[in-house]
Amino acid sequence: MGDWLLAFGGTFGGVLLRPTGAHPLWGVDAGLGIQLLGLAMCMVSFLALGRSFGFAAADRGLVRRGPYAIVRHPIYASYLLLQIGYLLQSISVRNALVVAFVISCNFGRADVEDHLLATNARYDAYRTKTHWRMIPGIW
Repeated sequence: MGDWLLAFGGTFGGVLLRPTGAHPLWGVDAGLGIQLLGLAMCMVSFLALGRSFGFAAADRGLVRRGPYAIVRHPIYASYLLLQIGYLLQSISVRNALVVAFVISCNFGRADVEDHLLATNARYDAYRTKTHWRMIPGIW
């Protein structure tokens, strides 16, 4: 049940964002660029994932091509970019709390998936080669 709640929060929590708060020109411009990067990354990640996509954590086969050769959870990383971009465009405490909630759900999802896939014999080699979960050089 917890895995499903993380999946739900990480996928749909962004609908709680609102176009309220400060809208500085620099934030609107930077936010749009970051969101476009996140959207492109999301599309490329879904294409690379193909039929292995699922809502909640499961072993549907190991994908190592495309963005999955750089980070182990590029779709969650793309969500991070999309939401940070939105936050820069509509700066408010409410939006910051929503983004923090969604990011924590997606970090939790990545952790759950890593633990689940650790039972796959090939995952250890993949994890050794692609050691960043979502953010190269950080996590």
